[in-house]
Amino acid sequence: MLKIYIASKYQEKARVIRELITNLGHVSTGGWIDVPDFAKPGRPDALLCQRAEEDLEDVRKAEALILIAEDDQEYSSGGRHTELGYMLALGCPVIVYGRRENVFHYLPEIEFVRNDQELVDALCRLRGTPSTTYLS
Repeated sequence: MLKIYIASKYQEKARVIRELITNLGHVSTGGWIDVPDFAKPGRPDALLCQRAEEDLEDVRKAEALILIAEDDQEYSSGGRHTELGYMLALGCPVIVYGRRENVFHYLPEIEFVRNDQELVDALCRLRGTPSTTYLS
């Protein structure tokens, strides 16, 4: 079992990946996934600061990170990139799911996957177990 942090701009996409990793026996450390409007702009500064601190604590609990990239072809900004950098600094595995969004996604220590099956294969390699066929 791996403790995995899921970084994404959208909670619904993160929930789909959380279900996939849970079905594989892993655990998601990202509490933000179930908090409505987790970091919506316009919230009080103190609340946003608290949520940022909670988020980093959840990242620290993880052994690996999956970043769900955006669908468009533009470079992107956002909290998920901070979380990715934090995991790199901690020396933990990072998987980018979808597409490379910025220059840091090209680092050799980041694994890049394009679909659910490639994600399953990457998680099996991290866990040191034989790959399995993912059935949705």
